[in-house]
Amino acid sequence: MTSTSQEEGSQEYSLFFGTIEQKEIYDEAIQKDEALIESISEKLEEIPVEALSETEIGDENVKEVEESDELNQIKSNSLETEKIIESGELVLSSAEELEKSPIVVTDLDTNESFEVNQTDGVASFAFAIPAGIALTTVVAKSLLATGASLIVGGGLVLSLERISTNSKTRNNKFNHFKVLRLNNKLYSSGGVSQKTAVARMMVGADVWSNSQSGAKTVASSTSLHLGGKKTPIGPERDKNKSGYYRHYHTNPRKKSGGHSFYGGPA
Repeated sequence: MTSTSQEEGSQEYSLFFGTIEQKEIYDEAIQKDEALIESISEKLEEIPVEALSETEIGDENVKEVEESDELNQIKSNSLETEKIIESGELVLSSAEELEKSPIVVTDLDTNESFEVNQTDGVASFAFAIPAGIALTTVVAKSLLATGASLIVGGGLVLSLERISTNSKTRNNKFNHFKVLRLNNKLYSSGGVSQKTAVARMMVGADVWSNSQSGAKTVASSTSLHLGGKKTPIGPERDKNKSGYYRHYHTNPRKKSGGHSFYGGPA
C-alpha cells in the first residue's frame, strides 16, 4: 500500500501492517517468489488465447464435481509468501485486529522505515505521521468491516467477488489476477501477465482470468509446460458449494494443485 502526503511537498510512503521483523521476513519471501516466478516465466512462450466454441460456453457445460482426493494430495503451493499466509501469519481479518497492529512506514525516497504504534501514535523514533497515512488506515478499517478485504502480508487484498463482478475495482491493464484462498474465500492481490499467470499455476498457485478463454488458455499452457495434455480439465465447479468459481485444472490434475478460475461466484 502507498500513501502520499502533501503536508511538506509531495512525499510517498509504503505501508506494511505489522512489525518491522515481520516485514523483513515477508520481503525476503517476496524476493524468493519473484525470482522463482521470473525464472519460470522467462522460459515460457506467449501463446494466443484460444477462441471457445459455442459448445464450450455457458453454465450448462460446467461440470459439478466433488472434491478431488487426487487434487488434495498434491503439494498445494511452493511460494514462500503463501506458505507464510497459509500458516495464519500476517493475516488480519477485522478492524479490531488492525487497530492493535503496528504499522511499518517506509519513505520511498530514502527507503527509511519507521514502526508506528497505532494505540498511541508513537513511532520507534521521532516521526510525524502524515495525514495521508492516517486516512489510508481508516479506509483499510472500513474495507475490513464490510468483509470486502483482508490484510495479508502487510497489505490489503480485495475479495475476488469485488474483482470479478465489477471492472472498476480491478486494474484493467491486466487480464489475469493472482488469487489467494483464505478462510474459505478467494481474494486477489493484483494483476499479472499471461506468462506470470502460467508460472504461478505451474508452482501450484491459483489465478483468475477475466474471460473463460483466458482461463482455459492459462490452464492449457500450464498443462503443456508441465508435460501434460493441451486440453485442460474443465470447466468445473465444486458441487453443492455456493459462491464457488468455475475453473480449469491441468490435465492430468496431478501436474498442479492450482486452479485457473474465471467468471463470478456461482
